[in-house]
Amino acid sequence: MKQSQRYPRRGSLLLSLVLIFSIVFSVHPSVLNAEGDIPPEVTQGQEDQQPLPETPTQPEQGGIPQPDPDPQPQPQPDFNQQPQSDLEQQPQPAIEQPLDLAAATGYFPPNTAASGNVKNMALLYTGYYGGRTTYEGKEIGTYDKNTLLPYVAHYNSNNVMDDTFFDSFLFLGINTPDYRDFGDSADPAKFTYKTDWEWYINRIFTANQQLDALNQATQQVAATLNQPNYKSKVYIMIPYPNSRITNFGDVDNDGISENLKTNPSNLTKVTKWYIDTVRSKWNQAQYSNLELKGFYWFHEDIDTGNQGEVNAINNTGNYLHSLGLKYCWIPYFGAGQSKNAQNYTFDFSIQQPNHYFVPSSDYSRMTNVTTQAQTYNQGIEMEFDERAMSDPDFKNRFDNYLKAGAEYGYMTGAIKGWYQDIFGIYNFYKNKNNNGVSGIYDGRQMYEDIYKFTKGTYTIPGNLASGKTAVASSSQSSSVSADKAVDNKFGTRWSSQQYTNTEWIYVDLGQAYNVNRVKLNWETAYGKSYKIQVSNDAANWTDVYATTTGDGGVDDIGFVPTTARYVRMYATERGTIYGYSLYEFQVYGDSVGSDTTANIALNKTATSSSNQDATLTPSNVVDGNTTTRWSSLFTDSEWITVDLGQSYNINRVKLNWELAYGKGYKIQVSNDATNWTDVYTTTTGDGGIDDIFFTPVNARYVRMYGTQRAYTFYGYSLYEFQVYGSKPNLALNKSATASSNETAAYTADKAVDGNPTTRWSSLYSNPQWIYVDLGQQYRVNQVKLNWEFAYAKGYRIQVSNDALNWADMYTTSTGDGGIDDIYFEPVNARYVRMYATNQGTDYWYSLYEFEVYGN
Repeated sequence: MKQSQRYPRRGSLLLSLVLIFSIVFSVHPSVLNAEGDIPPEVTQGQEDQQPLPETPTQPEQGGIPQPDPDPQPQPQPDFNQQPQSDLEQQPQPAIEQPLDLAAATGYFPPNTAASGNVKNMALLYTGYYGGRTTYEGKEIGTYDKNTLLPYVAHYNSNNVMDDTFFDSFLFLGINTPDYRDFGDSADPAKFTYKTDWEWYINRIFTANQQLDALNQATQQVAATLNQPNYKSKVYIMIPYPNSRITNFGDVDNDGISENLKTNPSNLTKVTKWYIDTVRSKWNQAQYSNLELKGFYWFHEDIDTGNQGEVNAINNTGNYLHSLGLKYCWIPYFGAGQSKNAQNYTFDFSIQQPNHYFVPSSDYSRMTNVTTQAQTYNQGIEMEFDERAMSDPDFKNRFDNYLKAGAEYGYMTGAIKGWYQDIFGIYNFYKNKNNNGVSGIYDGRQMYEDIYKFTKGTYTIPGNLASGKTAVASSSQSSSVSADKAVDNKFGTRWSSQQYTNTEWIYVDLGQAYNVNRVKLNWETAYGKSYKIQVSNDAANWTDVYATTTGDGGVDDIGFVPTTARYVRMYATERGTIYGYSLYEFQVYGDSVGSDTTANIALNKTATSSSNQDATLTPSNVVDGNTTTRWSSLFTDSEWITVDLGQSYNINRVKLNWELAYGKGYKIQVSNDATNWTDVYTTTTGDGGIDDIFFTPVNARYVRMYGTQRAYTFYGYSLYEFQVYGSKPNLALNKSATASSNETAAYTADKAVDGNPTTRWSSLYSNPQWIYVDLGQQYRVNQVKLNWEFAYAKGYRIQVSNDALNWADMYTTSTGDGGIDDIYFEPVNARYVRMYATNQGTDYWYSLYEFEVYGN
């Protein structure tokens, strides 16, 4: 995968060496400090390591610091049990011999007693991050109830809570307010002491924040979903007890500060004190909807040369087990002991892939990580942050985690930790980063993909180019023709004529899609300079990507989603003395017909009540350009309307305000531009980007109706007015007719009632058919058949304007049931028929739903 470096830092030689180290050993972002340096803890216990230049944690892109490790815990403690008195005096030696792999193969599974029944654990970084705030005024790293609600519960596209989401949460932090480090720092200025550990404990137990906020959110979810006994599982980090510290603080009230350097048994003593203090606070809090399941060892590697550290790790696990609590660890990829977690007293470990943070890594990283996790009985960490909304490289890597989970089985087969930086899930839910800016990709769709993944229902997007028509400027011979680049075979290829620079190949997808990714699998003859272009007519092309530094291999290219039917690779400079040759030309995206993430207002007609001048006109809000804008005259009652050209099922509007925003306004919809219905009203608008969701409504016209300006010396001004929704099912509740009905309970109308639990079923003979009368002529291009068990192996999709003379639009003899989503060239028709000739089972034909789409 061709990725660009996303962590430009200092230009020193030291930094160059550090970055090389981070790539080779794939260091987790939590191991990199804010300047891209590797803190001393990565040196794995080398006492003479000189600390790198100290800099307080600074925000990454979008104003978020890069947090750290990742953990997970397990079963349920007995808080009345007394702690063992002198456990820290009884070190348990580490076992260094190889694992018995026969007893430790396969992922560590979700929902087992060994983990406290954890399935998906969200990592909540709750340390100190400079007191910075988001666009909503939320302090970075401070979670309140409203922030946590979309973690605990899933909210659908109508913004209605409809299911639980993450079942478990890990609380952890990196820095204290004076930038001391809870990890293994070699810099004395960053050591953490008893007072620092107490600061973190108090922080997570603060009223209306962190744990208390999670309890409040879980209470609300339990009540709303009518699951009164629902509880969120909780794990809490154990800071690293640094064996360099000589004056940690007095934890046993004997008047002597614990020396962790000269008395290694004190390492266990301070972790035991920390655990007891957390448990005491937990008992006092009496959270009604939380369960403390266990603790997480914060440091991401183990220094096997430090026996005091090894003993502390094992003794801490034994102590937790004596309390009925679980113990987990999340090592970074390449950590020396990452494969040996079972040699210690951890109940389980979760492996960090670190693919998201290393630009040089490609999909093979996920393959390697899953192989390791299955070999050593580990879970998998999912990793992302808000940059996936705005950067194609990060978006592709985010998608790779989902794809690998579906492909390699950890979506359903492994316990998972979810590294989401700070507020990552909340940012996706709001479709805004911490600065209030939306990206080029729809964060809400990513929120939806993550939810589906946690429920085991996520599916890998398919290659749209597979088996489609391909055309090239030239082919070296008939054996290396254009179609070989779209046959889904890596042993065949297209090759252009030799020794010419300007060559191209394009694929006709057969219909328009919202395309956002192209993957080129080059043979030796690659393109050094080329463009990726898109078109809807194969004549007028738009560049979506260009490079002059291609180096062959596999180019995985992401770009802003663009509606297009044709996709072209246009080459201008060869990378070798030969021509150009591709094993595969793959295209990815979403269907336009059912997509709810495409802006359906783009390039449509817009009108307004007034314009400030001739350059600030309504067309500017639907041109997809965030540097142009519409501006009204300076009065309160002003409006702007978008005509979508046809009716859609609309459920979302996004307003990108200029400085002159609406404090009071309504979003209204209509099908005639005369009679308007309010779907949203506010009197507290605050500008920026307003991403508004509401109950789906069928409409052709959408209007922003301003009632109160934010500034009386301006009017209203919008950079962009975006509308989202899907084309309606034209067959819904229309008249349907069938050749036969099995009984009066399975009539034709049941296939168009929008209810997937009712169905039409035919008698036992061939042929059989069902058609829907759309009531008027439409330009139809899609049919969706939702089969019951009794499906058709052989059938046709036919259209007509009189229900007598039928034209075939689609024919198959290899139907396999399930849902058939069928596209064809747009055609004017009033009647659409499924004509079955060969059943796939002994029960003839039955459809839950017969859907039709078009204009």
